[in-house]
Amino acid sequence: MKKLFNIKYKLKLYTITLIGCLMLVTSCNDMLNEQVIDFYNADNYFNTVGQSNTAITAIYAGLQNNIGRSAFLSSFTTMSDEARGNSWANTNVFHTFQFDSYNPTVAAIYKDLYSGIGNCNFVISGLKKEVMGNQYEAYIAEAKFVRAYYYLNLVRIYGPVVIVKTLPNNPFVTEGPRDSVFHVIDFILEDLTYACANLPKSSIYGHPDKWTAMAMKARVHLWLASCVDNKVLYYENPPVGGNDYTPATHYGLVKQLCQTVKDSSGYALYNDYEKLWLIDSKQAESGTGKREHMFAINFNYSGNPNEGNPWTGQCMIWNSLRPAWKVTSDGAKILLGTGYSVLIPQPTFWLKYEGASKTASTNYKTQAIGSRGDTRRFKGYAIEAILNVINGTVIVAGTSSAPFDTDNSSMFIFSKYAGQGTSGTSVNGDAQIPVMRYADVLLMLAEASNWLGDPNTAKDNLNLVRSRAYEGTSGTFPRLGYLEVDSKAGLADAIMEERSKEFVAELSCWFDLVRTKSIKKLEGYPTISGPANYYVVPTLTDKNYFFPIPANALLSNPKIEQSDVWK
Repeated sequence: MKKLFNIKYKLKLYTITLIGCLMLVTSCNDMLNEQVIDFYNADNYFNTVGQSNTAITAIYAGLQNNIGRSAFLSSFTTMSDEARGNSWANTNVFHTFQFDSYNPTVAAIYKDLYSGIGNCNFVISGLKKEVMGNQYEAYIAEAKFVRAYYYLNLVRIYGPVVIVKTLPNNPFVTEGPRDSVFHVIDFILEDLTYACANLPKSSIYGHPDKWTAMAMKARVHLWLASCVDNKVLYYENPPVGGNDYTPATHYGLVKQLCQTVKDSSGYALYNDYEKLWLIDSKQAESGTGKREHMFAINFNYSGNPNEGNPWTGQCMIWNSLRPAWKVTSDGAKILLGTGYSVLIPQPTFWLKYEGASKTASTNYKTQAIGSRGDTRRFKGYAIEAILNVINGTVIVAGTSSAPFDTDNSSMFIFSKYAGQGTSGTSVNGDAQIPVMRYADVLLMLAEASNWLGDPNTAKDNLNLVRSRAYEGTSGTFPRLGYLEVDSKAGLADAIMEERSKEFVAELSCWFDLVRTKSIKKLEGYPTISGPANYYVVPTLTDKNYFFPIPANALLSNPKIEQSDVWK
């Protein structure tokens, strides 16, 4: 492959990124054991399999450094109604949509995504077929898959962006001008088409396979179809001629791709939603061999066990120094340690789950199977127990000694990110942010089928997800207290409600609100509760669907302009 840039020069720029990321990457122990080389003197890089493995490992750094950073997760999760941040000013501006192009988080996300793209371009441009042999296409496909995911986030967050196929000197100095949203999506789909054709049918945990690429491709088609259908792309219309951007075409491709994954991939739903978040069944559900996680961003436990999992501290308690206990759905108490909260479950959202109540009896596994309602309210969340420092006893929230209070956010954590150890009795384990789960394949299939006029297929796949949540008792539609689904619009609403409950705090809800042009439902929503911290979502306009281009990017590259609605 012809090199598109001077590798020796560019390697100097990315030394820190490539070396530092080796401590962050997922379960690729064979790659992590590679010796770190002196990139400053790497005149002939990619000349060994070891060097190539190191570079491939490096492409995941951007996932953890950007999408994995608390600012990314908390910004988009608290902009929806599923969670809120703490009292820090930088998180409150996202609750209340008061950020602008000068906001440091707006700039950091933009910069880090382009840095991740640079690492991918480094591999795609430098990898040598004569060195890698029959592994070459698979490695290129892996880099293109990750690059596609970076670009998907860029286009979903900032709208039109610059397509960069080389390693930029500075992530802010991209080769402008901004490309059309439709051209960016075409570029993403080209990468994913290559990934579908060249990734293996199975892979080690933490790496994408052919089916993951197909599912991600379906997500891109769904984004395009629903945005065009709902006129979310307010700043540009689909180009005349060339590719077909009609919603029907792309909903059809979503259905086709998801049905193929369902029929052929071997992925399946876990029997128990709670086991999705336990470390000992991260790859396959214990005793069943079922594998639901198709791609995830992983965080390894490190540091003092008494301080809990590093990621748990981002999604845990309100007060900065109070010890917290995770109460599992069967009532067991696990000390999480202390930490500070960036992301706090919103009790108002939690109460939307059927069976959620201010009384203790419905918050744990105290009811008979079949009468618990939506079990995700205690299998994706944890009711927090508070350590009484006076006498050392554990007080369980929802009891007479610690009554449940919807204005007291300390009663909750997201147990999805609790970082339990393999024994289930400590926090000495890993945490993960799912990027793609098999449940998403089923719900995308349901959404596309409903749009295309196939309600039976839509209900069948929706009920597969609901059946697990309700322990096999989801029943048929309509159900008392649930949305009416006899109409196409009603079923569409039911699917979107199911997505919000299934993927709470998984970087899904906000983007679903955007592509369905539904963010105005957040207006007036009190995202921070309490007498001293009460913030309400203001009236939202077109500009609130996308972030502005960061001011320092505009200054660095005179070829790009700010989005009209942000001028």
